[in-house]
Amino acid sequence: MADEPFYPIKTAEEMIAGFTNCTLPLDEWDHGTHLVAGLYMIAKYGEAGYSVMKTRLLNYTAHYGKDGYHETMTRFWIWAVQHFMEKENGKIAWNQEQLDSIIFNEELTRRNLWNDYYSLELMQSAEAKKKFVEPDLKPFG
Repeated sequence: MADEPFYPIKTAEEMIAGFTNCTLPLDEWDHGTHLVAGLYMIAKYGEAGYSVMKTRLLNYTAHYGKDGYHETMTRFWIWAVQHFMEKENGKIAWNQEQLDSIIFNEELTRRNLWNDYYSLELMQSAEAKKKFVEPDLKPFG
């Protein structure tokens, strides 16, 4: 019998469904689930992945009465997922191999990865929350 995956794709898809239909408890929406959702959106929707993620995040946070949406942070993490997953795996796909890869990717699991690209002052600005701003420390690349 093969080893069971750390985070089975079926479980990930249930989480995505819960996020999409706003039944995922807010305390289960953490950095890891953000990454998995980002991978899913990019793999399933390609260039539209960011827009789908934004719409679902806005719906999810509104459902729970939160105003936590941050435009620059969302765009940064969608870029980071795409960049580091393509670097590690080539083409992005929604499968168990890439799900395992994102969960254990040393760069992406660093919750403060954005600090390599953005100063705290810029990321905490009202402008960065409302609209995308380019990084001030290191360009995306």
